[in-house]
Amino acid sequence: PPSPIFLPNELQGLRYSKYGSTVFEFPTTGYTVLTAGRTTILNKSLEASNASMTQSVPELSLAQKLFSALTKVLQISQTNTDAVLNLIR
Repeated sequence: PPSPIFLPNELQGLRYSKYGSTVFEFPTTGYTVLTAGRTTILNKSLEASNASMTQSVPELSLAQKLFSALTKVLQISQTNTDAVLNLIR
């Protein structure tokens, strides 16, 4: 298996893996480059975990709106269930 950390001059041929945008692999071998528990921090090494604020803020806003909408749906469902149970009693 390849070394878990690559310096900038050794990045030829790397691509993002199916595990996310912070894990890389060799396209020809399929080996994962960064593996859990085997990594170290090196000066001038590659970092792909920086988040884009222009992408993250709208996504967080959408997630908040979806959460609020789903909360309202659950509240209405609970209200309807309570009303049906009260009719049965």
